[in-house]
Amino acid sequence: MSTPRLGHRLVSEFVGTGVLSLTIVGTGIQMFALTQSVGITHLSIAVAVGAVLAMVVALGLPISGANFNPVTTLTVALVEGARDYGRIAMYMVAQTLGAIVGVMTANILWDSTLVSFSTSTAEPSLNLLLSEVIATGGLMFLIVVMVARRTPTKLIWVLPAWVIPAVLFTPSGTWANPAITVARFFTDSFTGAPAGFVLPYVAAQVVGGLAVVVVWWVIRRTR
Repeated sequence: MSTPRLGHRLVSEFVGTGVLSLTIVGTGIQMFALTQSVGITHLSIAVAVGAVLAMVVALGLPISGANFNPVTTLTVALVEGARDYGRIAMYMVAQTLGAIVGVMTANILWDSTLVSFSTSTAEPSLNLLLSEVIATGGLMFLIVVMVARRTPTKLIWVLPAWVIPAVLFTPSGTWANPAITVARFFTDSFTGAPAGFVLPYVAAQVVGGLAVVVVWWVIRRTR
Protein backbone atom coordinates (compact mmCIF):
# COMPACT_ATOMS: atom_id res chain seq x y z
CA MET A 1 0.00 0.00 0.00
CA SER A 2 1.44 3.38 -1.02
CA THR A 3 1.97 6.18 1.47
CA PRO A 4 -0.83 8.77 1.30
CA ARG A 5 0.12 12.19 -0.01
CA LEU A 6 1.23 14.76 2.53
CA GLY A 7 -1.86 16.84 1.88
CA HIS A 8 -4.12 13.90 2.70
CA ARG A 9 -2.16 13.23 5.88
CA LEU A 10 -2.46 16.85 6.98
CA VAL A 11 -6.22 16.79 6.39
CA SER A 12 -6.43 13.62 8.49
CA GLU A 13 -4.54 15.29 11.35
CA PHE A 14 -6.65 18.45 11.06
CA VAL A 15 -9.98 16.63 11.08
CA GLY A 16 -9.06 14.06 13.72
CA THR A 17 -7.79 16.64 16.19
CA GLY A 18 -10.78 18.84 15.46
CA VAL A 19 -13.23 16.06 16.20
CA LEU A 20 -11.47 15.36 19.50
CA SER A 21 -11.61 19.00 20.60
CA LEU A 22 -15.24 19.30 19.51
CA THR A 23 -16.04 16.24 21.61
CA ILE A 24 -14.30 17.59 24.71
CA VAL A 25 -15.82 21.06 24.60
CA GLY A 26 -19.25 20.05 23.34
CA THR A 27 -19.64 17.30 25.92
CA GLY A 28 -18.53 19.66 28.68
CA ILE A 29 -21.06 22.31 27.70
CA GLN A 30 -23.92 19.84 27.23
CA MET A 31 -23.45 17.72 30.33
CA PHE A 32 -22.78 20.58 32.74
CA ALA A 33 -25.85 22.42 31.44
CA LEU A 34 -27.97 19.31 31.95
CA THR A 35 -26.64 18.17 35.33
CA GLN A 36 -24.80 21.10 36.99
CA SER A 37 -22.54 18.32 38.31
CA VAL A 38 -18.77 18.53 37.86
CA GLY A 39 -18.39 14.81 38.57
CA ILE A 40 -20.97 13.66 36.05
CA THR A 41 -19.57 16.06 33.47
CA HIS A 42 -16.02 14.75 33.93
CA LEU A 43 -17.25 11.16 33.65
CA SER A 44 -19.19 12.01 30.50
CA ILE A 45 -16.15 13.69 28.95
CA ALA A 46 -13.98 10.67 29.77
CA VAL A 47 -16.38 8.22 28.12
CA ALA A 48 -17.08 10.44 25.10
CA VAL A 49 -13.41 11.18 24.46
CA GLY A 50 -12.47 7.51 24.84
CA ALA A 51 -15.07 6.45 22.28
CA VAL A 52 -14.21 9.18 19.79
CA LEU A 53 -10.47 8.59 20.25
CA ALA A 54 -10.91 4.93 19.28
CA MET A 55 -12.85 5.99 16.19
CA VAL A 56 -10.46 8.67 14.92
CA VAL A 57 -7.41 6.46 15.56
CA ALA A 58 -9.02 3.61 13.61
CA LEU A 59 -9.75 5.94 10.70
CA GLY A 60 -6.55 7.96 10.83
CA LEU A 61 -3.94 5.22 11.30
CA PRO A 62 -3.70 4.17 7.64
CA ILE A 63 -3.68 7.78 6.45
CA SER A 64 -1.51 9.89 8.75
CA GLY A 65 -0.53 7.58 11.59
CA ALA A 66 -3.26 9.12 13.75
CA ASN A 67 -1.02 11.45 15.76
CA PHE A 68 -3.64 14.14 16.51
CA ASN A 69 -1.24 15.56 19.10
CA PRO A 70 1.96 17.62 18.68
CA VAL A 71 3.64 15.74 21.54
CA THR A 72 2.89 12.43 19.81
CA THR A 73 4.41 13.75 16.60
CA LEU A 74 7.49 15.03 18.45
CA THR A 75 7.95 11.94 20.63
CA VAL A 76 7.62 9.41 17.81
CA ALA A 77 9.93 11.49 15.60
CA LEU A 78 12.62 11.59 18.30
CA VAL A 79 12.32 7.88 19.08
CA GLU A 80 12.49 6.91 15.41
CA GLY A 81 15.18 9.48 14.57
CA ALA A 82 13.00 11.15 11.95
CA ARG A 83 14.54 14.11 10.17
CA ASP A 84 11.65 15.25 7.98
CA TYR A 85 11.32 18.45 9.96
CA GLY A 86 9.01 20.10 7.47
CA ARG A 87 6.47 17.31 7.75
CA ILE A 88 6.73 17.35 11.55
CA ALA A 89 6.09 21.10 11.68
CA MET A 90 3.16 20.87 9.27
CA TYR A 91 1.61 18.06 11.32
CA MET A 92 1.75 20.25 14.42
CA VAL A 93 0.23 23.23 12.63
CA ALA A 94 -2.57 21.09 11.18
CA GLN A 95 -3.30 19.61 14.60
CA THR A 96 -3.44 22.99 16.31
CA LEU A 97 -5.62 24.58 13.64
CA GLY A 98 -7.91 21.57 13.66
CA ALA A 99 -8.27 21.75 17.43
CA ILE A 100 -9.13 25.46 17.30
CA VAL A 101 -11.74 24.89 14.58
CA GLY A 102 -13.21 22.05 16.65
CA VAL A 103 -13.55 24.34 19.67
CA MET A 104 -15.09 27.09 17.57
CA THR A 105 -17.57 24.58 16.16
CA ALA A 106 -18.60 23.59 19.68
CA ASN A 107 -18.99 27.27 20.58
CA ILE A 108 -21.29 27.86 17.61
CA LEU A 109 -23.35 24.74 18.30
CA TRP A 110 -24.03 25.69 21.90
CA ASP A 111 -23.58 29.43 22.25
CA SER A 112 -23.81 30.98 18.77
CA THR A 113 -20.48 32.69 19.53
CA LEU A 114 -17.47 31.71 17.45
CA VAL A 115 -14.90 32.61 20.11
CA SER A 116 -15.29 33.28 23.82
CA PHE A 117 -12.16 33.67 25.92
CA SER A 118 -11.91 32.49 29.50
CA THR A 119 -11.98 35.39 31.95
CA SER A 120 -10.36 33.41 34.76
CA THR A 121 -7.02 34.66 36.08
CA ALA A 122 -6.18 31.34 37.74
CA GLU A 123 -2.78 29.71 37.31
CA PRO A 124 -1.99 25.99 37.64
CA SER A 125 -0.56 24.62 40.87
CA LEU A 126 2.38 22.22 40.91
CA ASN A 127 0.18 19.15 41.33
CA LEU A 128 -1.75 20.03 38.17
CA LEU A 129 1.47 20.39 36.18
CA LEU A 130 2.76 17.08 37.54
CA SER A 131 -0.58 15.57 36.59
CA GLU A 132 -0.08 16.67 32.98
CA VAL A 133 3.46 15.28 32.91
CA ILE A 134 2.20 11.88 34.11
CA ALA A 135 -0.90 11.83 31.91
CA THR A 136 1.02 12.78 28.78
CA GLY A 137 3.96 10.54 29.62
CA GLY A 138 1.71 7.53 30.10
CA LEU A 139 0.00 8.22 26.79
CA MET A 140 3.30 8.62 24.94
CA PHE A 141 4.80 5.49 26.47
CA LEU A 142 1.90 3.39 25.22
CA ILE A 143 2.24 4.86 21.74
CA VAL A 144 6.00 4.28 21.61
CA VAL A 145 5.65 0.68 22.81
CA MET A 146 2.93 -0.17 20.29
CA VAL A 147 4.87 1.45 17.43
CA ALA A 148 8.09 -0.33 18.45
CA ARG A 149 6.26 -3.67 18.51
CA ARG A 150 4.82 -2.91 15.08
CA THR A 151 1.31 -3.30 16.47
CA PRO A 152 -0.06 0.23 16.05
CA THR A 153 -3.59 -1.04 15.43
CA LYS A 154 -3.75 -1.98 19.12
CA LEU A 155 -3.71 1.75 19.87
CA ILE A 156 -7.38 1.78 18.87
CA TRP A 157 -8.22 0.26 22.26
CA VAL A 158 -5.01 0.85 24.23
CA LEU A 159 -5.25 4.65 24.10
CA PRO A 160 -8.87 4.85 25.32
CA ALA A 161 -7.95 2.32 28.02
CA TRP A 162 -5.48 4.92 29.35
CA VAL A 163 -7.34 8.14 28.59
CA ILE A 164 -10.72 7.25 30.11
CA PRO A 165 -9.40 6.43 33.60
CA ALA A 166 -6.68 9.11 33.40
CA VAL A 167 -9.33 11.82 32.92
CA LEU A 168 -10.85 10.59 36.17
CA PHE A 169 -7.78 9.87 38.32
CA THR A 170 -5.72 12.99 37.53
CA PRO A 171 -6.52 16.36 39.13
CA SER A 172 -5.96 18.16 35.83
CA GLY A 173 -8.40 15.94 33.95
CA THR A 174 -5.70 14.81 31.49
CA TRP A 175 -5.46 17.45 28.78
CA ALA A 176 -2.28 15.77 27.48
CA ASN A 177 -2.33 17.54 24.11
CA PRO A 178 -0.78 20.95 23.36
CA ALA A 179 -2.98 21.54 20.32
CA ILE A 180 -6.18 21.04 22.27
CA THR A 181 -4.77 22.92 25.27
CA VAL A 182 -4.19 25.99 23.08
CA ALA A 183 -7.61 25.56 21.46
CA ARG A 184 -9.39 25.42 24.80
CA PHE A 185 -8.30 29.02 25.40
CA PHE A 186 -10.88 29.99 22.78
CA THR A 187 -13.90 28.89 24.81
CA ASP A 188 -15.26 30.30 28.04
CA SER A 189 -17.09 27.09 28.93
CA PHE A 190 -16.71 24.13 31.29
CA THR A 191 -13.57 22.91 29.51
CA GLY A 192 -12.15 26.35 28.76
CA ALA A 193 -8.50 27.11 29.50
CA PRO A 194 -7.58 30.23 31.48
CA ALA A 195 -4.76 32.15 29.81
CA GLY A 196 -2.45 31.35 32.72
CA PHE A 197 -2.86 27.62 32.16
CA VAL A 198 -1.96 27.35 28.49
CA LEU A 199 1.83 27.71 28.40
CA PRO A 200 2.51 25.86 31.70
CA TYR A 201 0.29 22.96 30.61
CA VAL A 202 1.92 22.79 27.18
CA ALA A 203 5.36 22.81 28.81
CA ALA A 204 4.34 20.02 31.21
CA GLN A 205 3.00 17.95 28.34
CA VAL A 206 6.22 18.36 26.36
CA VAL A 207 8.21 17.35 29.45
CA GLY A 208 6.08 14.20 29.70
CA GLY A 209 6.83 13.32 26.10
CA LEU A 210 10.56 14.03 26.39
CA ALA A 211 10.74 11.95 29.57
CA VAL A 212 9.42 8.98 27.60
CA VAL A 213 12.05 9.56 24.91
CA VAL A 214 14.78 9.47 27.58
CA VAL A 215 13.34 6.36 29.24
CA TRP A 216 13.04 4.61 25.88
CA TRP A 217 16.62 5.53 24.99
CA VAL A 218 17.84 4.08 28.31
CA ILE A 219 15.83 0.89 27.78
CA ARG A 220 17.29 0.39 24.31
CA ARG A 221 20.84 1.06 25.50
CA THR A 222 20.59 -1.46 28.34
CA ARG A 223 18.93 -4.33 26.47
